[in-house]
Amino acid sequence: MKNSVVCSSCKTENPFYKLICENCKSYIRDRVYNVDLGSVLARLIESPTRGFRTIIFAEHKNFITFLIFLAVLKFEIDSVFISLFFKQHVLSISKFIGGYISLIIIFTLFLLIFSFIVNIINKTLGYETRTKDNFAIFAYSLIPHIFALIILFPLELVMFGGYLFSTNPSPFDLKEFVSYTLLILELLMILWSLFLTIMANYTQTKNVIYSIIISIIFHSLLFFTLYSFPKII
Repeated sequence: MKNSVVCSSCKTENPFYKLICENCKSYIRDRVYNVDLGSVLARLIESPTRGFRTIIFAEHKNFITFLIFLAVLKFEIDSVFISLFFKQHVLSISKFIGGYISLIIIFTLFLLIFSFIVNIINKTLGYETRTKDNFAIFAYSLIPHIFALIILFPLELVMFGGYLFSTNPSPFDLKEFVSYTLLILELLMILWSLFLTIMANYTQTKNVIYSIIISIIFHSLLFFTLYSFPKII
């Protein structure tokens, strides 16, 4: 077992996430009942490994549904931009809502399946992990997309109004410098999310190369899964 924790009482190796020693039943670490969202957000910014360790140790992985709903809303908005840019469809509120609901289902299934597969790979490589921990850390690694939804998207609405979802003229035609600045910020949020995913996997495995590979695969499959489905018909 590569990611083990040694019990200070009996020196037995235990999986990284264990609370009680499998041999002598002594407590290995402090007990974490729930995820304190504010505290975890601060830790993910200040020290990602500490934040993800708290998420892994938490007995109740709360706020995950809330995070998924917000992250998928950002993904749906992004997919609208992509569809409008490449296909020049007309935005429809009813189709947007329908696409959002279907995207929540697709994303949740994707996250469950990927977390399960990663758990199998981890165990094959000697890393003792749990599917529910994988699911939680992948969900929390999407927090930068939620920041983009809460901070950047309202700013984009203020700057461009109804022309935000227009192709004639497009936001780049109206305010080129502002548009590219906001685009760069959006890309930085994506890179930050990738970085958090790497740190999440590193927290469990302590293997940098493996964490980078798994994280790149996760985000590549994520964007392919989310944006390969037409959202506006």
